[in-house]
Amino acid sequence: MEDFSLLNRIRYFDNNLDIDQIPEKSFDETIKDKLFTCKQNCFTFIIVIKNQESKNSDPLKIISSTVKIRQDISAYIGSAGYLYMYYRLYEYAKRSNQPELKDEYFAKAVDLYDKLKPFIEQYEIQSVKQKSMKIPTFFIGTPAYYLIGCLLFKDQAKEEQAQLGIMNCMKKILSFMVIFEEEGYRMEDELLYGNAGYLYCLLVLKLDFSEYFSEQVDDAITRVVADIVRAGLVEGNSFLTFSFPRGKKPYIGAAHGSIGILYMIIKAMQLLPDLQKMTNLKDVVIKSLDDLVSRQTKAGHFGYQMSQDPQGEAEAEYAVHFCHGAPGSIPLFVEACKTFGSKRYLEAATLSAECTWKYGLIKKGFGLCHGICGNAILMMCLYRFTNDEIWKKRAEAFIKTTLNNEILQGMDEYEFSGFTVQGVPDHPYSLMEGQAGTIVALADFSGWPSDTQYFEYDIKFPGFEI
Repeated sequence: MEDFSLLNRIRYFDNNLDIDQIPEKSFDETIKDKLFTCKQNCFTFIIVIKNQESKNSDPLKIISSTVKIRQDISAYIGSAGYLYMYYRLYEYAKRSNQPELKDEYFAKAVDLYDKLKPFIEQYEIQSVKQKSMKIPTFFIGTPAYYLIGCLLFKDQAKEEQAQLGIMNCMKKILSFMVIFEEEGYRMEDELLYGNAGYLYCLLVLKLDFSEYFSEQVDDAITRVVADIVRAGLVEGNSFLTFSFPRGKKPYIGAAHGSIGILYMIIKAMQLLPDLQKMTNLKDVVIKSLDDLVSRQTKAGHFGYQMSQDPQGEAEAEYAVHFCHGAPGSIPLFVEACKTFGSKRYLEAATLSAECTWKYGLIKKGFGLCHGICGNAILMMCLYRFTNDEIWKKRAEAFIKTTLNNEILQGMDEYEFSGFTVQGVPDHPYSLMEGQAGTIVALADFSGWPSDTQYFEYDIKFPGFEI
């Protein structure tokens, strides 16, 4: 019996990729050429649409597939996403020993950061006046701007200026804790719009900038985790469930549901061991993980929402990309195995990765959120944990499909993407839907020295993996 209905098989390309026909040197050189082409297209867009070379430039401008131009600050589809793209290109040039290119990308990142600053400040002033600054997550709102700012300041040559810049950015991120003091207001819990997305920012600060404001960061992490757990303990359950929007149906996927939220809680427990003293937290998290494992089908899928019968959903309902489905669960189960030591979680991660490999060639596009490049990045998580070369080769095979004319044509002809314009993402140059995300993936897979150890590959899903 087929795993997928006819409808679902139309959504995904059959995976006939041969991972043994990708020599390491050929792979690197090939995707560098593709990276150059994508980069030129995206850079041209940034210069033209944002009038970047003019005194009247507007760094917030973005363009949709229907050529509508508006302002957006977010990392998901907006200008902070281009800032992240420049930073990842800088990291690529640095490790591949290209000093001139490294300086160029760093300069572009700093230039965009500086140009965005007055717009970000004005946005925040207006948000306070309108009482609308309610979404301080990496993907939505201004925290991504400040978090990337921390990373840029960290690599500045002038140490005193760098420290001041890092501290100012961290103060801004920590200032969003005031939201938790507002009477009667509650954020969503999930990664894209909610507490888990803010927790991601705090955890990066804890990991990479522990010498600054350590007590405040620890307190903030503890407060946010406690808030998430309290919200997820629905009456009568011994495990966590999270609805989206709040009060509606409970979701499973990484963007809006339990997978993304549990991942952040587990990373918080790793980075802040005192959290394990929180009443019943470890037991609740393990029970929540075990509930998720019970909802995984034999083929490795997860549904969009939690159902009464975990195995009873129609096959046509299964998505296979980051925001919904098996790919987003790979990092969760890997971290669960690291933290709690159960081989059951490694088996679940492997099953999710097998599902991603089999069904993850998505006709919707190459995007990070729901596309082939995002799935490639998520498979690398299993390689970094197991040192099983097959997952690196499979991830690279997915990346190399960006050069496959048959797949490109199939994407153009695909009628069921939900896009406004067939074959074109709604935000075609953005980080999570469009070319900026493809550039990040190509850059992240490029330029690694031949002696790189499996655990050193810094190829992680933006706004999610830590």
